[in-house]
Amino acid sequence: MKKYWKEIVITIIVAIIIVPLIIAFLLSFRLICTDTTNEWIGFWGGYLGAIISGLITLYALYKTFEDNKKNLQETFEHDRLVRKIEECREFCKYITENTAEYIENLFLCEEYMLCSIGEKYNAIDILKVSNRVASLDTILRGQLAHKCRFGSEVCGQLGLQIKKITEMLIESRKKCTETTQSVSHEELSNIFDQINLEIEVLAQMTRRFVDEYKKEQNI
Repeated sequence: MKKYWKEIVITIIVAIIIVPLIIAFLLSFRLICTDTTNEWIGFWGGYLGAIISGLITLYALYKTFEDNKKNLQETFEHDRLVRKIEECREFCKYITENTAEYIENLFLCEEYMLCSIGEKYNAIDILKVSNRVASLDTILRGQLAHKCRFGSEVCGQLGLQIKKITEMLIESRKKCTETTQSVSHEELSNIFDQINLEIEVLAQMTRRFVDEYKKEQNI
């Protein structure tokens, strides 16, 4: 409608101002018969009435169009906001749940490795759980990189923290599963104390990430 607003304004000016002036000019020179008994008066009455009713109809259509457009825009914005909020909640839930599973498997892997000193039967369990940790590492860092490629600094820090812990775990697994069993129980415990400190940092960073991500999304 806005595209044709100039044409609409010109039409209204012609209908309201120009046409009456022309009629007045013609009447002043008696070029139009104004005898009320003549059928001309009916013609002009119908003509002017059609113009007025047409303008009223045009205005009513314009208002209806504008109201419908406004309502449609409001509905669209509301639906977009609802989708945005839902997507944000789902993503934060996804990161939180997978991080919790990641940490849970870290602790399980620690337990297996501490019990494996001098024994070989836990090697398969260690490999299985540590592989799950590595898999969750890939999933989490991949999602963070995809969703937050234009995001905040904490997003990148969270991904780096996950990577750091995974590398520490893989290194300790290598020491634990060596055939020479060169690592002692005390040494392994010290390594896991360091990993546990990093896990605490990771948990704090995850909570901070969720808060900042929601803030960035204006949720």
